Parts: sequence; structure tokens; C-alpha cells
Amino acid sequence: MVGGGLLFGWAAIRVGWLPRSAVLLFLAGIAVNLVLAVLPAPDILQTVGSAMRNFGLMAMGHAILSKPSPAAP
Repeated sequence: MVGGGLLFGWAAIRVGWLPRSAVLLFLAGIAVNLVLAVLPAPDILQTVGSAMRNFGLMAMGHAILSKPSPAAP
């Protein structure tokens, strides 16, 4: 799941269709969760990484839904 998220984020940045800040927030959340998984930290701190990742996903979804749809011919 981490690998897929990192590949998705890398592809999204390369393509440039989604806001860079939202993708970076998504990637930062994945990185925080990965680091906290290997450190002896309280499990509640995983919530911070999950919240960052989820806010990034929500921002990407908002960007997609707020774009005007092309006019039908």
C-alpha cells in the first residue's frame, strides 16, 4: 500500500493534473506513517499521518470535482 501510494504521488506530480500541494501533503502523510511504523512511538501518532494523507486525498478530489466540465458538442 505504501509503495502504491508513493508511485501514485510520483506519477501525479509528473503529470501535473492535480495540485502539487495536495499531492505533497498526501506523500508527506504516507512518509509520516511509514516512519512512525518503525519507531517506538504511540499508535495515536499514526492518526497524524493518516489525517495528512486523507486531507491530501480530499484536496485532490476537490480539485478534480471543481474543474469545469467540458461543454458537450
